[in-house]
Amino acid sequence: MSDKYEGFWEGGEAKTLEGDIVQFTCKEGFRKQVRGIIEASVGEIDTAQTACTEISHGGLGRYSRYKLIQRMYTLVMYDDIAIGFTEILEIKNPPDNRKGVVIYRQAGDVGYGGERFFVEWDTVKNAKKAMDIMMSTQLTQHDDQRFWSRLPGFKRFVNCQEVLTPWFYAVGTQCLVGDFVFPEGMNDDPVFSVGKRFIVIGKEGFSVKTCVGARFITEELRKDKYAVHNGGKTEIRENFRIVYWHDGTVWDELKDVNNPPTPIREDKLWIIEAMNKFNKLLNGDTEEFTIDFVGGHKFKGELIKDRHCNTFSNAPGNYLAVVYIKGHIGTHKGWSGDFVPTEQYPTILEFIKGKFKALGKDVERIEFLEMKDKDGKVKKWKGVYY
Repeated sequence: MSDKYEGFWEGGEAKTLEGDIVQFTCKEGFRKQVRGIIEASVGEIDTAQTACTEISHGGLGRYSRYKLIQRMYTLVMYDDIAIGFTEILEIKNPPDNRKGVVIYRQAGDVGYGGERFFVEWDTVKNAKKAMDIMMSTQLTQHDDQRFWSRLPGFKRFVNCQEVLTPWFYAVGTQCLVGDFVFPEGMNDDPVFSVGKRFIVIGKEGFSVKTCVGARFITEELRKDKYAVHNGGKTEIRENFRIVYWHDGTVWDELKDVNNPPTPIREDKLWIIEAMNKFNKLLNGDTEEFTIDFVGGHKFKGELIKDRHCNTFSNAPGNYLAVVYIKGHIGTHKGWSGDFVPTEQYPTILEFIKGKFKALGKDVERIEFLEMKDKDGKVKKWKGVYY
């Protein structure tokens, strides 16, 4: 889309009755209306944009129906063998307000140290800086959002796992589901169907996720399990599912059989609202929330401070902390020095932030490990974050 449309026009995609994916530009605020007209009333458009753009990946090529410019490209090597690539793409016609600058990495096999993800950026310039930092580090894995989120211009991290194709590599008439191309051959499961929502138990507790498909592995050889047969060991074949979620994570039925996802019934969708609002409260985005029930009842949740609770953050002492700086890779670890509350720095948090601000650095996060009080007694604070 040319510069003259910016601020007044927006782009989108729709599928005609004949199944062609067409891209359109319309007045701002009319995208849903135009899409509805095309999908309900338009049979065929002679210039449907189902053609492909080829992006070079070394000796191979990758295709897309979008207008892509590869701004940077490098191979991923292991023992002098190319096992993948990392690239910066600028998408000139991203649909539905998607970001137009990404770093995409595909290397190795998932489950064996492999990576497949993309990271969204505000500008190509910041994406190039981030890629330079990535190539200069000694990290063996880069599919960790914490690595990218501290860099300038970072917008979002999306994990693609081993089978999900990112939306910007859609071709022909392939449909988009969130951040990915609609997964072909993964919508036959009677329980884990595309678009169905589940409550999923993970390392960080409960979350609500949308299914984007499932694979049923009918014969997977498990070399670590055996059955005794006629005095000898025979390898067992097992059947299991792998379910893929909208955020790029997966649920392996074989590895996590004790925590199966729970389908959410339509009459229980209020659970989603409650969980989302509670997560906002935990993240500090709000201090209270309300859930309305049928019959006029309301549930209200809010954060309150116990007046009998003395927080450690204003206690005098010497604190051992790990400090994360915005826009910087790595951390600063050390003792704060003797802290005594003052009007300027009433808490240890303000004290540490003030020290780094004097150096021209903004603190993103602080992890407290321990504290020595004025009598030399050590108190462990590991796991307490700011």
